[in-house]
Amino acid sequence: FARAVHAVEHAAGRRLPTADLSALTELFDFHGLSPEALELLTAQCCDEAILRGEERPTARRIEKLGLEWARLGVRSQADAVAAIRRMVRREQTVAEVRRRLRLDPDARISSDDAYIAAWLDWGFSPALIELAFDRTVLNCGRLNWKYCHGILESWRKNGLFTMADVLEKAAPKAGNRAGTGGPVALHPLIPRENRYIRTELGKFCPFFVLPRKPLYKKECPGLSYTDLLNVTTV
Repeated sequence: FARAVHAVEHAAGRRLPTADLSALTELFDFHGLSPEALELLTAQCCDEAILRGEERPTARRIEKLGLEWARLGVRSQADAVAAIRRMVRREQTVAEVRRRLRLDPDARISSDDAYIAAWLDWGFSPALIELAFDRTVLNCGRLNWKYCHGILESWRKNGLFTMADVLEKAAPKAGNRAGTGGPVALHPLIPRENRYIRTELGKFCPFFVLPRKPLYKKECPGLSYTDLLNVTTV
């Protein structure tokens, strides 16, 4: 334990006051983190501080992450290594979401990250989050975090966690902005200039099509709108 205390003090750049020592002791005695796990915890906090452009991590950050690890059942060195790998994968997923939402990678805001973390915890993929983003921009003209959160919360309550489920059961309804003249943003792999189809009902129906030739409902009178979801043409 003394070695772990030394590692934390070295990372913080100062001797730990009584309150911080008590918190570290709690992680060791009460929560059962081994000295090796505490050392890896400190190293992880140092890496995070460097990525944020900070010289050193705070003792408070080390305590906070330690409590989070304790909640996840981290005890040994092997547990700590597994936790760090999960954090790396999660950060990579967050970076992909931010890229899909066209967010500046160098301008991280804690409230934005909190929304993204909640959506990932609910089980949504980056592609579905981007779909919610597209529909948000369509209706609001910009990224409105609260509106986008409402879309994803509605999908979660209705058990829609795949692209197919959302396109089938949560398509924009007539009467909203999407149904009165504007296109509905859909899957990012569909070429943007050919993502939409105007039907005789005055709605927009999603379909998959290569960019050279748009496919319209009148060209395939025998196909339902659901069938058009799976159509490709050149």
